[in-house]
This record gives sequence, structure tokens and C-alpha cells, in this order.
Amino acid sequence: MPRRTGNGIVLYLSPTQPAPAMVPFELQNYISPEIWEARIPSIARVTSRYSKPLFEGVWALLGFFFMTIVPVAIFKVVLVKNSGLRHSEARAISFGIFVTIALIFFLPVAIWKFMGRKEVNMMLMAWAETDRMTSGQHTAIPIWKVKFPGVSRDTIALTIVIPPNKSPSAFHPDAYLPSYINRPIDPDSYYYPYRGGSGLPHMSVVGDVYVDEKRGLHVARV
Repeated sequence: MPRRTGNGIVLYLSPTQPAPAMVPFELQNYISPEIWEARIPSIARVTSRYSKPLFEGVWALLGFFFMTIVPVAIFKVVLVKNSGLRHSEARAISFGIFVTIALIFFLPVAIWKFMGRKEVNMMLMAWAETDRMTSGQHTAIPIWKVKFPGVSRDTIALTIVIPPNKSPSAFHPDAYLPSYINRPIDPDSYYYPYRGGSGLPHMSVVGDVYVDEKRGLHVARV
């Protein structure tokens, strides 16, 4: 289900879950059903290529294990094998090994995630350019933002920001509206609610002002 924010909505997508089939009513003035059906699966498909929760979880655990065990073991071995070596020098060697292991395990994952974000951002930029060409350069368009899932999670956060110069209606399109909203104008019943008798002028009511049609006088209601 979409979550409403102050200036848009947030949807949580997952490659293992079906995408929302209908456009949220706040966005129906900006996004057609055809565009929605094409773009939402594309976001999930591209993002899922750079999100492998099981692999990432196991890889992170291995990285923390080696970063914790290997530097401590080497620190002790260095001190035993080199009795003349100072503790500060042994700690420096151990810290260097810690940094090396961290880079080996986490740098490739960071580069992989960066490539995924870059591909998704390029796709969103292409969509924005298409929307501008379709709607016109001076027409505000919704802004699409994608937040990548974290380690060992596959949930994608999609935020769609509604243009600030065109707020969505406060009413659902299928909601019941009172009769006084968009009521059809009936000249007989609306402009002439009071029919005068024989020889009396008709009085029209517009807001709080009465109009004497024969004399042309405007009299404010008291």
C-alpha cells in the first residue's frame, strides 16, 4: 500500500511481490495507467540485478569475521616471531591488514551498488526528459526517486513527488460529493428562488445581494 507524505507518496516494491496494478489516485492527473504498468516493473527489475540479499548477508558476515580474527592472530604471531618488535609497530601491521581485508570484502560491493544506482538514476532521468517532452517544457512533472535496498533486504523505496504548483484533489474520484458541489445551474430555481405575485418585480439572489430587476437597484442583505 502507498504511504502518503506531505508532497507525494512512497511505495515499497519487491522483486518477489507483485507490483501495484493501479495508479494511486493522487497521481492519476500526472501518470497514465500505461506508463505506470511499464515503469514500476522496470524499477523492480533493474534494481533487483544489484540486490542479492542472501549473498550480501553471507559476504558481510565473512568480512566481519576475517576483519576481527585475522588482525588479532597476526598481531600475536608478529610479536612472537619478532621479539624485538615494539607493540606499536605490531599494531600498525595488524591495522594495515584490517584495512586490506575491509577493502577486499566491501569495496567490490560498494562499486557494484554504485553502478546499480547510476543505472537507475539514468533511467529516471530519461523518464523525466520524456515527461517534459510530452507535457511541455513549462509544465511541472512528478519527480521519481528510488532508494536502494540495504544489505540482506530486497525492499525498494520508490518516492514520487507531486509538482508543488498543482495539488491533488482532496476528494477521491469515486467519492460521494454533496449536491452543492458542481451543482448544475437551473435559471428558474437558482436565480429566481422567489417568484413575485402579479405586479411585483422578480428578485434574484446572488450571494448576499438582491437585485431589483425592474429598478436596477442592488440591495445588500441585512
